[in-house]
Amino acid sequence: TIDSDAGLGIVVIPHAMNIAIEKARNTGIGAVTAYSFVLTAIILLVLDRVMGLRVTEEEERLGLDASQHGERGYVLEETSAVPTTSPASPPPPPPSESATSEGS
Repeated sequence: TIDSDAGLGIVVIPHAMNIAIEKARNTGIGAVTAYSFVLTAIILLVLDRVMGLRVTEEEERLGLDASQHGERGYVLEETSAVPTTSPASPPPPPPSESATSEGS
């Protein structure tokens, strides 16, 4: 007969194709993972050489909110020695009602 394996080809061939597809998918996942890791490492190395990725120990000790942004993120105690920026000057007062009525 033509079908000498008693119909097993109908079961084995699709299973073999699934294994091949899964192997190809896993190879692709591995390749993309390796590619992403290598390119990320290269980008980080270039950035580290050009501008640095870490702050100085002094900035880290003071806190990044104060050293990088000039403000305090958390006020845990009122007598902290964290440097702060001086507040902006207050806006000028609005004109008084008497000054606006005199001009009319």
